[in-house]
Amino acid sequence: LDSLFGLKSVAGQFYLSNNDSLEHLNGLSGLQSIGQNFYILLNPALLSLAGLESLRQIGVGLVMDNNPLLQDLSALADSLLGTNPDFYLRIFYNPALALCHVPAICNYVNQGGEADIEGNAPGCTSLNEIILNCNPSQDCPPGNIEIRSQADLDFFTLNYPDCDHIAGSLTINSEQ
Repeated sequence: LDSLFGLKSVAGQFYLSNNDSLEHLNGLSGLQSIGQNFYILLNPALLSLAGLESLRQIGVGLVMDNNPLLQDLSALADSLLGTNPDFYLRIFYNPALALCHVPAICNYVNQGGEADIEGNAPGCTSLNEIILNCNPSQDCPPGNIEIRSQADLDFFTLNYPDCDHIAGSLTINSEQ
């Protein structure tokens, strides 16, 4: 990707997928905006998002899916996510990814941003777990709460035993 260092924007979708030897994104260090979705999929050697520090806007959604060695999201800018009310975040099946509570994601989920989180390492297994890690000393989590299983309910009651007010929406929906 090194030859793309001068790229500043992509007006449409950006797919970064099936790159067997890609370990980082340093060649995208000049990228500032993506107009629609940013898909980071099926990159078996990708370790981090290093190189995306200049990215300030993603228009519709960020999907990170099936990157087995991905473990570092810290390159995401604090204000990157959530400028569009229809924005979505999906972090699926990145088994080395345990640290999802980086400032960009914490800011997004604390503002009630929607996220689908599944199949990652402990620390990044669910939206509720990320919210807890972003806000470790609060009686109630900020934003929206999703309870999709008994495990989610048990997690919530264990980690927020004194919660008596949910600031956002509460969704209880069993996925069967």
